[in-house]
Amino acid sequence: MLVGRMQGRTRGGAIASGHTVRDLCNESPAGSATLQTLAAESMWHGEYEALGHLLGGESGSLQDFCIEPPGAVTSLDLVRTLERTLRAMPDRCGIERLRIARLTVTAALGVPLFEMLARMPLLQRLSFENTVFEEGAWSRPSLLRLETLNVVGTTNPAPLLDVLADKTPNLRTLHFAPHDGVADANANKRLNEAFRQWERLEDLTLENPDLCAVDYLRSRSLKRLCLENKRLHPEELKYLIAVLRGNPQLSSLELRHCATAGAGADDMLLGYLVRTPTLGALTFADSTFDPQLAALTARHPGLKFLNLEGNRMCPGSVTALCAGLRSNTQLVSLRLPPLSEEQTKLLAATVERHASIRLLSIRGVRVNIRSEA
Repeated sequence: MLVGRMQGRTRGGAIASGHTVRDLCNESPAGSATLQTLAAESMWHGEYEALGHLLGGESGSLQDFCIEPPGAVTSLDLVRTLERTLRAMPDRCGIERLRIARLTVTAALGVPLFEMLARMPLLQRLSFENTVFEEGAWSRPSLLRLETLNVVGTTNPAPLLDVLADKTPNLRTLHFAPHDGVADANANKRLNEAFRQWERLEDLTLENPDLCAVDYLRSRSLKRLCLENKRLHPEELKYLIAVLRGNPQLSSLELRHCATAGAGADDMLLGYLVRTPTLGALTFADSTFDPQLAALTARHPGLKFLNLEGNRMCPGSVTALCAGLRSNTQLVSLRLPPLSEEQTKLLAATVERHASIRLLSIRGVRVNIRSEA
């Protein structure tokens, strides 16, 4: 009876389908293949031996691994499956990328799961998707090579962050998008403590964020920050701007499905943007947009990429944007939402005379303004 699914990609090439682990070993441990049915209750003992052969220490052929159960699977089944797989794994295996999806990590399931992670010293990318975490006393695997962590659609991520935060000192990229936000004060406190540990973050995406978490970021290496689905009040903007000012290498700021709210919020954001010379890419996608902001962003001397897709551009916005473009000699790419015929003519006349714009996108249609020659 199939009670789960694990897939893998070997170092030899792309994934193919229709192979059992035994078949893989008969072909070549370094070949291209997919592990289709590791999580079977009736799995042959030989297949677990084959899995151990594939994992085979740090020089083993298996590089990518995915754990994703089918629909109706009991927690006990998954615990048994992971315990069996754990017994087949060497103490140190060569998996570099691991994706875990659609699991409910109970106290019992977390034990073999995090023991498994502890045997992956080469792990560089770890993803948890649509996963539910319950509280548990789990080991804390040391993942010194982990550079990318994705936590997307995950319910109650605080226990996961408790386990990983102080054992992943070299984390560079974090995509944090919990399913239900981080609601209670205890969860917020634990999230803040996790953020304190990641001092080397360069690329951060937060969806539905509580910006008090951003306030605790100790990283001074951020190069890209993306916020999604957030209404930015002045008090939260103070937190945000403090973090941005503390990261002098920041070159890309993305606000997607965001809006400023409250008296003074727009002016506060404008004041930050105009004093950020390193900013080279700015995105206000599907967000409220103000004519004054359009003028300022277009005039920013170092701006090369400006994305305003998904916004409603009033006539005043387009006029302000065109005025700003006359002062910017660096802009290379401009992405805009649908415009009226009159707005399009006004923009076209401005862009035609612009010294550097090479790519214009309106309604998602890309238009090359100049060749690269």
